[in-house]
Amino acid sequence: MTRRTLFVLLLVASCKHATPASRGHLTKVTLDGMPVEISLPDDFRLDAKDSDETLGMVSFDRESDRPVVGAPSQIVTAFLTGTRDVTVPATLDAAVAQARADECKPGLRCDELGREALSPAEGGGFLVSLENASSVVVYALKPGPKGRALLCGAQAFHPFTQPGVKSWLDEPAKVKEAQAMIEAICRSAKA
Repeated sequence: MTRRTLFVLLLVASCKHATPASRGHLTKVTLDGMPVEISLPDDFRLDAKDSDETLGMVSFDRESDRPVVGAPSQIVTAFLTGTRDVTVPATLDAAVAQARADECKPGLRCDELGREALSPAEGGGFLVSLENASSVVVYALKPGPKGRALLCGAQAFHPFTQPGVKSWLDEPAKVKEAQAMIEAICRSAKA
């Protein structure tokens, strides 16, 4: 057996045994005294310049969205807020209304991609997904300890959206892919 054949066989064998956990990492932060953990894709990192755990707000971005030359076609960010002002709405409809109030501009397109009440295994609360002209946005509002709450937000957007210019946002399969990725991020957040 040649070295090349052996290498290919070992590579195939290692790929067969890869687990979803190997494609991400668990990150732990403390938001205004509340411990929180979130599972992030491997290329995500804490954005230290836009984070302050003491105040209860942290953000994450992808290293791959910071190219040396050119601009990425899609930028993905996420944030966690655990300030004492965050509350979980009483109903799913109220959670959708809150997300729309934050993300939808009057007179502009803003489509609801999904809404759901999260199971107790996912920490409870609500998850809402929206798409507007320039981005796909997800909000998850979850209860935390001692009456506190946690807000996870994530966004995938095209940095240079212009009317009449096609982007990944015009391709339903890519919108669904972005939605699934950022929903998974916020679904994983637990206080």
